[in-house]
Parts: sequence; C-alpha cells; structure tokens
Amino acid sequence: MITGILSKIAHLVWPFSNVDAGKDNASKTPSQKTAIHSQNNVSQTFNSHHEELRTKFYEAVFLCEDIDTDALSVPENLVLQVVEGKLKSPDYRTGAIPRLPTVVPQLLKSLRDPNSSASQYVEIIKQDPVVASAVLKMANSAYYNPGRKQIDSFQRAVVMLGLEGMRSLLSSAVMQPIIQCKSPYFLHFGKKLWDHSSCCAITCQILAKEQGMEPFKAYLAGLVHDIGAITIFTVLTKQFKLTAKETTPPAHAFVKLMNHMAADLSYWISNDWGFPDDILVGLKDQIRVSENRKMSKIGQILFLANQASETYMLVKNETFTEQEGAMMLEELNMTPNLFEQLDQLYIDYTE
Repeated sequence: MITGILSKIAHLVWPFSNVDAGKDNASKTPSQKTAIHSQNNVSQTFNSHHEELRTKFYEAVFLCEDIDTDALSVPENLVLQVVEGKLKSPDYRTGAIPRLPTVVPQLLKSLRDPNSSASQYVEIIKQDPVVASAVLKMANSAYYNPGRKQIDSFQRAVVMLGLEGMRSLLSSAVMQPIIQCKSPYFLHFGKKLWDHSSCCAITCQILAKEQGMEPFKAYLAGLVHDIGAITIFTVLTKQFKLTAKETTPPAHAFVKLMNHMAADLSYWISNDWGFPDDILVGLKDQIRVSENRKMSKIGQILFLANQASETYMLVKNETFTEQEGAMMLEELNMTPNLFEQLDQLYIDYTE
C-alpha cells in the first residue's frame, strides 16, 4: 500500500514543477532545481495524494492505523464544533495559547542589528540549565565537531555554533515546552510532533541557505508551522475530558479538526505573537494549498520541508523503507543525504 502511495505521488510531491523545464533539469543541482521549480504554481500538481502522505504521518504520530475522519459519532462532531468555535475567537486564543518566549523576539531583532554578536547570548545560556546543556550537546555533535575534541565551555561552544546556530538552538529550546505538550491521551503525541517540527525547521534552514535566504526566519517558520495542530490537540483533549471523562477519544477526531483548521490556526497564533510579515505570509501559504495561487519563497520552502520531514519520520517509523524515502527526496529535488544531516543536527533536549 505504501509503495502504491509513493508511486502515485512521485510526480506530484513537487508543487512547483514545470514540464517545460523538465528536459534539462536533470543536470541541475538541487538548489538550481529549486530556483527553476519555485517560479511555478502550486496548484499545477497538487491533489489528494499530498493529503495521503499527511494521513500516514498522523497515523505514525498517533500510533494507529486506518484513520477514518468520517467515522465520528454525533456527540464527537459536536465536541469538534465547540472547539472550532472557541479557537476562532482571538479572545479565547489569548488565554489558551502560551505567550511567545521573550528570547524569540530578541533573536529576530538581532537579525536587524549590525552589532549583534554571538557573545551576547552567553548570559542567556547561563540562566537556563536546559539551554546550557543543549548548547554543549550541539557544539559536541558530529556535525559541528567532527574532530570530537571535547568542548566544555559556553564561550567556545558559542564560537563553534556561530550566530545562526545559536539563534536556531535558543529558539528551539524555549519553544519545545510549548509544542511538546502533555496529555492524558496519546502520551507520545507531543514528543513526536516536536520531533517533526524540529526536523522541519532544520530542513527549512538548509533549503533557505541553498536559495540565499535568511536561514533563521525559515527555521522559525518550520518550528511553528504545526503550532495549530498542537493547540487543537491540547484544547480538544480538555474538551473531551470534560464531556467523556472515562472514554479515550478516537484519533480520527483530532485528525479531522487538524486537517480542517490546523494551518489556519498556526497562522493566527503566529500573527497573535507578532511574527514578521514574511514568516506570516509563508505560514498563510500553507492554508488550502490546492487553490490557484503562488507561494512566497518561505512558503515554498516550508511546503517542501514539511513533506521531507514527514517522510523522514515515516522512514524512522519503518512505515516507509529507506529506498522509498530516498525516492521521495529525489522527487523533491533535495540533497540525498538530508536524512543523515537531520540525524546529526537534531538535538533532544530532554535526554
């Protein structure tokens, strides 16, 4: 079944494909291919097979098979309607959504500060043991420290990671508690969605570098692109706990509402948080991507990074084989060693 899905979407996963460019595209580098494809319209190739990939991803996240969003009972649909109405209210979201950690606006501001330096982050690091541990872990990772000479001081670690590495790491460390929620149902959901968000952010950063764009903004877009899904999960969990205390709600109840409004909600929340306009536009591009319109550059990167990161999880979950994962990367015109880079760059702050 999986192979069938992959063969169906093989010519569809790239949403910016151009048949006129296909003849000489084989000789292009991944970044050159991106430049060619990104000029074209999303709707040319988008159809239900993209949604099938997302369904497989949700089945992996919820650890269940054959999610059927049409199988909801009348009471379950009523709960979804109540939660949807709440989440559409800006006043409700103000109370339900955590405040954006102050570190993130500081990091965004530093992009515009020509005098910004990596040493300014040392004091922030020292104040948080979790962040401090994460900094040393990343500085000693195979990606940043292939020589494996132990780095045990923050100053050396900051120099090793540089401004870009520090911005990404700090934003991840402060956002993780928001995205990796805890729940009486599906205890693994928050951790798995966090893993995906982190890998999507790293992939966005890699693609942004290839296109000469600001990597940190793309990273941040990938990091928060599923904040709508985690919010729906949290609020829906509370609502089900009130209405059916002894019953575990079905996974397809969560997935139905996520499919319906998670992308909208991610945009709304990021707007409530005051994110920069280019990040907001990129997040808004993910809403109803089948419509006849073009995406912004960040929107294009996020769309592709999300698919690659979903595939990465499915390979790790052994839903897809490594060969199938490699085929997806090839169709996405991404570097074939992307998954190896994710293995090296992903840091689990909880370990």
